[in-house]
Amino acid sequence: MAGWLVVAAGSADADANARARLDAALASTKGGETIVLPDGDYGALSISQVFNEPVTIRSETPHGARFGVVMITGANVVLDGIAVYDRFTLRNASGIEVRNSRLGSWAEAISSQDIKFRGNEITATLMMQKVLGFDVSNNFFYAEGGINGDHLTIVDETRSGTIANNTMADAAPVINADGTYTHSDAIQFYTTPSAGDWPSSILIRGNFIYDDPATGDAGVWMQGINVGGRDIIIEENLVMAGTPNAIIVANSPGGIEVRNNTVLPWPDGSGGNIRVNNTSQGVYVDGNVASWLFDQGTAVVGDNFKYETGPSDNYFRNVFDLKNDGMVWTDFIPKEGSPIDFGSRYGAQKRLTELGSR
Repeated sequence: MAGWLVVAAGSADADANARARLDAALASTKGGETIVLPDGDYGALSISQVFNEPVTIRSETPHGARFGVVMITGANVVLDGIAVYDRFTLRNASGIEVRNSRLGSWAEAISSQDIKFRGNEITATLMMQKVLGFDVSNNFFYAEGGINGDHLTIVDETRSGTIANNTMADAAPVINADGTYTHSDAIQFYTTPSAGDWPSSILIRGNFIYDDPATGDAGVWMQGINVGGRDIIIEENLVMAGTPNAIIVANSPGGIEVRNNTVLPWPDGSGGNIRVNNTSQGVYVDGNVASWLFDQGTAVVGDNFKYETGPSDNYFRNVFDLKNDGMVWTDFIPKEGSPIDFGSRYGAQKRLTELGSR
């Protein structure tokens, strides 16, 4: 029966029985209930039950209910407003939603289906591997000084998903003493040697991605959107990156469209490119604004706008009003009267209009 269960009236730190009452509530519920948790540290959380209807675990105050390692192998669970300070894993799970929460360490969904991450603060890598049906939307990926790693990785035959309206705010890759370095992408698709296929049937839309040149070691960058696979749409994204691969498509048999994205370079004019690697076939590229389009494969290239990184009429600082060096979304608004102004067919105008109307 649906209802509300309040685990404790006081702080879990002061009430040694609060965790026991949470466990008892999870053991007794059948589905549809909302379990409200007061502030406190609840330690590790493991859920294996398959509930008939979604069971919501909600923090009474935002991020006040704190958990360590979280492992969910069951079904139909909603985590709302909690904080997780250790590894977060969904494995062989289904019908899981994490919303309005704070994830402070590595997070992953593996061999699962119908997975949603919405409106969260995420301070480390989120990995989706072999997931069927997912939604990663309206999250804020950020760590003080930049995330030392990827923000979001889509791995193996993960398919039927949406990555939309997230803010991916900076990475800080480092070069180690042995010469190796952190691999850092905002959004990366890849496959492992034992996998059967690449990711497919995914929409990447409306994300704001930027790489602060002041963080991380010199000579390494954060790539913006790095995809492979098939049947993928990349549209209406705002990307600022100094890498030659601000948006890159590789390892694709076809069905990828890169359309109406706005890509800015670093303040010194480096980067800001879109690249189609020679391992891809039939990639459609149209309506984008970028420093350069490198077609190393067999891309179908439509009408894109290329700005200049040196003084000229189409110098990037002449077509954008860059007050914050591309680290605020308003910097992507085209200057009035420029060739990419609203009403032209270039860039992420729909997403900019959405942001401006909020």
